[in-house]
Amino acid sequence: MLEAQGDVTLDFAGTLRLEWTRDGLRLSRRSLKSGEWLYRYWQGEAKRLHILCDSSSVEIFINDGEGVMSSRYFPAASAMLAFDGGAQLRLRYWSLRPCMVE
Repeated sequence: MLEAQGDVTLDFAGTLRLEWTRDGLRLSRRSLKSGEWLYRYWQGEAKRLHILCDSSSVEIFINDGEGVMSSRYFPAASAMLAFDGGAQLRLRYWSLRPCMVE
């Protein structure tokens, strides 16, 4: 869970970016085919985000499920999340264990 007051950019291993401003969200990643930047937008106030990510996908739930953004991404190394901006953040992190299917 992530809550912010102010503008912040989240960088997912240099492969995917989420820009969070007072006006909404912009999710960007490079096209796997052409290398062009591709964008997805959420317009409106985003008060809270729940972000689920693994080695190839990101799911972003906005305002407790009011909206959702999804993307595939393929970081070259272990996924790292970096924050940049002048926002105050409240963050809760859960590490998930792999599930075995028999």
